[in-house]
Amino acid sequence: MWISSIFLLFKFDYINKINPSNWIWGLKNIDLIAWLVFIIFFFGIGMFSKTVVRLFSNSKINKLNIQGEVELGDNIDKSVFNEHLEEILYFFERTEYNVIVIEDLDRFENTDIFTKLREINILLNNSKSIQDKRANEKINFFYAIKDDMFKDKNERVKFFDYIIPIIPFINPSNADEQLSKLIKEAKLQTVLSKEFISDVITFIDDIDMRLLINIFHEFVLYRDALNSEFVTKPEELFAIITYKNLFPNDFMKLHRREGMLYQFINNKNQYITGIVEEIDKEIDKKETSIEDIEDEFISSVKELRAIYINAIQEKIPDATSLNLDGDKKFFQLIEDDNFELLIEKDKINYYFYRHNYGSEYRLGANNTSFSFADIGKEVNPDFTYSEREQLILDKTNDRIHNLKSEIEKLKNGKQEVKSWDVKQIFEHIDITAYLNDFSDSPLMRNLLINGYLNENYNDYISLFHEVSLTRDDFLFEKKVKSGELLAFDYKLTNIETLLGKIPEKYFRRDNILNFDLLNFLGNNYSKYKTLFDSIINVLSNGKGNSIEFIDSYIHRENIPIEIFMQSICKSWTGLIDYLYNESNYTEEKENYYLELLIKFVPVEDMVKFQNNDLLKDLIEEKPYFLSMIKNTGENDYFDKISSLFKKLNVKFSDLNPATEDTKKLFDYVYKNDNYQINAENIEAMILEYSSEIEVNDLRKAHYNSILNSNCEDLISYLKGDINSYVKKVFLKLEDNTEEPEESFVLLSNDTFLNKNLKLEVMYKYDFKISDLSDIEELEIKTMLIKTNKVISNWNNVIDYYIDCDSSIEKPLIDFLNNEENYIELSKEKMDKEGDFDYAEFRGKILLCNELSDENYKKLLENSIYTRAELGFENMSAEKVKYLVEKILLLSETNYNLFKEKFPDHHIDLIANHQGKLIEDFEKYSLDEKDIILLLGDLSKITHQTKIEIIKKIDSDVIINNKDISIIVCTILSNSAYIPLEYQVLEGVFRNATSIENRIKLFNIQFEKLSVEDISNLVKILPYPYSEIAISRKRPTIPLNDYNNEFVNNLSNQGLISSFKVKKDEIKVVANY
Repeated sequence: MWISSIFLLFKFDYINKINPSNWIWGLKNIDLIAWLVFIIFFFGIGMFSKTVVRLFSNSKINKLNIQGEVELGDNIDKSVFNEHLEEILYFFERTEYNVIVIEDLDRFENTDIFTKLREINILLNNSKSIQDKRANEKINFFYAIKDDMFKDKNERVKFFDYIIPIIPFINPSNADEQLSKLIKEAKLQTVLSKEFISDVITFIDDIDMRLLINIFHEFVLYRDALNSEFVTKPEELFAIITYKNLFPNDFMKLHRREGMLYQFINNKNQYITGIVEEIDKEIDKKETSIEDIEDEFISSVKELRAIYINAIQEKIPDATSLNLDGDKKFFQLIEDDNFELLIEKDKINYYFYRHNYGSEYRLGANNTSFSFADIGKEVNPDFTYSEREQLILDKTNDRIHNLKSEIEKLKNGKQEVKSWDVKQIFEHIDITAYLNDFSDSPLMRNLLINGYLNENYNDYISLFHEVSLTRDDFLFEKKVKSGELLAFDYKLTNIETLLGKIPEKYFRRDNILNFDLLNFLGNNYSKYKTLFDSIINVLSNGKGNSIEFIDSYIHRENIPIEIFMQSICKSWTGLIDYLYNESNYTEEKENYYLELLIKFVPVEDMVKFQNNDLLKDLIEEKPYFLSMIKNTGENDYFDKISSLFKKLNVKFSDLNPATEDTKKLFDYVYKNDNYQINAENIEAMILEYSSEIEVNDLRKAHYNSILNSNCEDLISYLKGDINSYVKKVFLKLEDNTEEPEESFVLLSNDTFLNKNLKLEVMYKYDFKISDLSDIEELEIKTMLIKTNKVISNWNNVIDYYIDCDSSIEKPLIDFLNNEENYIELSKEKMDKEGDFDYAEFRGKILLCNELSDENYKKLLENSIYTRAELGFENMSAEKVKYLVEKILLLSETNYNLFKEKFPDHHIDLIANHQGKLIEDFEKYSLDEKDIILLLGDLSKITHQTKIEIIKKIDSDVIINNKDISIIVCTILSNSAYIPLEYQVLEGVFRNATSIENRIKLFNIQFEKLSVEDISNLVKILPYPYSEIAISRKRPTIPLNDYNNEFVNNLSNQGLISSFKVKKDEIKVVANY
């Protein structure tokens, strides 16, 4: 069938269907017959191949070539012992040896050989020809093998008649003692330490004395051959010799840059990948932080807070305040405590005014569904508020400089990592993952971790030939590679050749430092930039060795100082910090470094890479700085120094007087404000640039002298930074006693001057503003009023009153309550009227209850103008009394208000305006108590007014009120006649208690009375007067004028019969 398939393939051209170019896809194009033929064909090939392979595997043919040669193999297993058996028998027949010692059979790792040897041993002892010559003396086979050759206990006794154990002479536990003996014998005790010997020997598992001796002898031979001055670390040589003996094949590969050790050391860059990546991540993180700080456009925390507060207001425009542990207005939110409360709020709650009816609004509260964090995401989705606040603080605290310094340290650290040797690498990471072929060798682990086997292996496996390098050059190379230090001034000759021998990684280590080397690299900087920069990076580590090198190097002659200073400035961002904060250098040495920086480093690099704040401080604190950097015939440093001043915004704290050499820079400092505002610098500038002002004048009237000095640059500088001037100078002047008022007006009106400083000026200096209208800001006027720095006159008082929206505020009240002030004001008469509403102003003063009572009475002493009405209901009693006496007119309103709020004072008001009362009597509501007070003996009402009041009082009031009747009787009895109704007169007679007053009133009214009225009135009088009206009565009354007139009046009218005067009495006879 298989043969038939072959025929069909070629006969019907099925073979072409194998070609992919003839394939056609689709169900209709499938040729099932062809597929069947292919399957049979390939199956047959497989079966045929299997048969052929099996055939050749059983064949005796060893070799078959195209020349037709065939070599048949020997199928008969021949034993070596069997093949040479006759020779073995012959040997023992001819010799007398009866003990055979066989060694190292355990190397074959096969126990079958012992079977053959035992057979031979038995055969020899049974051979008749051999035993006849030996007198039946047995031949014994001794085997020197390891105990672990036989794994099974039965095998151990099967082959041997007797087993003799051997105690090892040397093993890892005592090999170090044997090696120490060898070292002592060779007098090399100081070359290899006991610790090193113990470490190495402990990890050699299969050690014997031969191996130990060989290692030591080779070490001694190599050490002598290599020359001791090049074997800088004997431990490394011993380690390589040990490695050579334990791994001889791999050792030979080292010469070809092959083998396990070579690969392990050559792959060290892979080992530090993780560390370098972590450093790069940290650098990226810090660079991102710098970008974030620089991208933050807000310059202050308050401004940032205002943005978030404004966003909240836009979110809830009807809010008047927020509920943060109480009602907090929006302007209060910017304060630290309040803003902290706002940040912590999960939900923001607020207050607003709700419209009710008409113009009525009520305060309401409402809740929101958002938090401060939600607002923060809307304001800036990339950063939270706290993060942005930190960015602003970082910008303010010069965090960028610190981050750049940290980045430089990380970059230097990364370079240092790249220069690590194997030992340093595995001090930071675990070696296990990288041992690979040495994973089962504790010795190799120990030698590699401790750095005994390292990159310097070439130095110990070949000899040095002095051709292109001098011996000094080669020794320098060796020291650099071994990590040892040579003197900085160690002399190098063939530096360019030497550079080709030292890999770049060594230029990142401290021991590379050499004056000749650095000079060569610097002078050929364009060619060796990388190597030069690597050494500069080493010098930038701030270590003592690097500092010592720099200190010595910069004082040497013929060095590439310019490229050196430029490079060290860029690389060591902490150079200025070290020189002036950590080094404890003398001032001269500090100045020398500063001079080198300024002379040779571009200003842009100094500003970019060094601590600007410290560099600025260093310049500012040197009054002699302008003379420190001297120009030469080739170099004029004016442009560079002035540019540095500008970049750093230098402000000298003190300056030496200008000289011919420093005049140009001194002028620059003056014109560009590169000096601090202090008394010394101002005086220096006045002396240098003003001929109008004397020093004494300046000290007595400082600010005024400056303004009159014609030093426009100085004046402009101080006005632009007036806060510094006032704080640092003006407030500290002790002799500035003649400053004119104009100076204080200018300072008070200066909008750039901090208000607290203005207040300090007011407290320090004894001055008074004569015209308060010269002051522009109300707040400043208030401060002047509060500090009593205003001359006391009505113009100043009224000016402040007008600025306070025509309101008498507390500062003005306190000012008016000052005794000195109100006494002065009391001497000045205020205008009655004019463009200003004086009446309203005086009214507000009169209604100012906060004024002291004494001040209140005194203040308007020369400006008293009466008023018809005044809302005085809230005034103190003493002030009300003054208003009654001096100010208020009698009016219905005033009267009623007094009567309601201040009882009895309405009577005083009437007393002061009696005519007005009589004129408008009906307007005033007088009760019986009021009438008693008005008509009483203590009243200030005149007698005539009382008469007029009595005339206007309702008769019933007089008749029905006994007290009033008594008072009326008293008044009328001492008055001229006024018409009275009889009922009133009768009521008075009935209520009055005084006989005298009633008799007098009777006498006054007698002529107008009828007989009947007279008779009735007499009857009302008490005894004995009442008996006069009774017939035939003869009463006796006291003799006095009013009684004498009384009886004469009665007698004249025939109302009595007669009367007779006797001594001190009158005898009256009544009619019959």
